[in-house]
Amino acid sequence: MFRVFTFLRYLAFAGGFVGANFQGCILIIHGAYFLPAAYETFSNRLIEAGLTVRCPRLPSCGDIIPPTALLEHDINAVQEAAKELVATNHNIIVLAHSYGGIVASEAITSDLYSGLDDVIAKHGMQSKVDLGTHDDGVMFPKNGADSFFNDLDRAEAEELAKGNVTHNWMAATGKMTHAP
Repeated sequence: MFRVFTFLRYLAFAGGFVGANFQGCILIIHGAYFLPAAYETFSNRLIEAGLTVRCPRLPSCGDIIPPTALLEHDINAVQEAAKELVATNHNIIVLAHSYGGIVASEAITSDLYSGLDDVIAKHGMQSKVDLGTHDDGVMFPKNGADSFFNDLDRAEAEELAKGNVTHNWMAATGKMTHAP
């Protein structure tokens, strides 16, 4: 956690992204098997550093069965949060986790971003999540403790993994049109 936090402070305050009147904001777009509460400790550290933090809940993520929300509902939630921040004169750094990257690619359209680097091309795509599915249209991580919390002690990882939620697999199959 500390290394990521230090990197974000560098990016926000020393990386040329900011000016003297910078109103920094981190827009976190959570993954399919999490809710915003999973990012609370991280968010609080960023807030303590003087940044504004938003992590809108993606409607397709949760334990609503059968699932009804789709990719477009998630896109709308993120666009609403991003447009609110832009309207209040914030410069936004977007952090997207897993499925949140699909949502970010669609939600953060050209009118909301500039100067993006191709992070995947630079660092590659890595995933070791073992997914399970149910006949009712939901997916879930079978190895949440190992996949999402592998840097923590086992007991803490297992406790945090209990907070993982299901995800509507149809949301991840939506058509993407705005990826930069």
